Amino acid sequence: MFDDISVFFWMEILAFVSATLCLLNWLNLPDWDSEMEFGLWICTILSLIFGTISLQQKRGLKVLAWISVVIAGLTMLILIGRL
Repeated sequence: MFDDISVFFWMEILAFVSATLCLLNWLNLPDWDSEMEFGLWICTILSLIFGTISLQQKRGLKVLAWISVVIAGLTMLILIGRL
């Protein structure tokens, strides 16, 4: 049914894309408003959840999952510091 192997890696890829969005927003750090921070909280939480689940399931692409968890954790620390 699933001949394409990339179907099974959707969680790691989604976590990595969310973490990349968080990382790119670090470049615009001083200009964050409340709506930007709310969006970053959502991306950070999604990246952390999907990265952690994919690490616990011991699926492929663990490197992407680790990168997304680390970037999400650092972004969360930045957001907590801005409260």
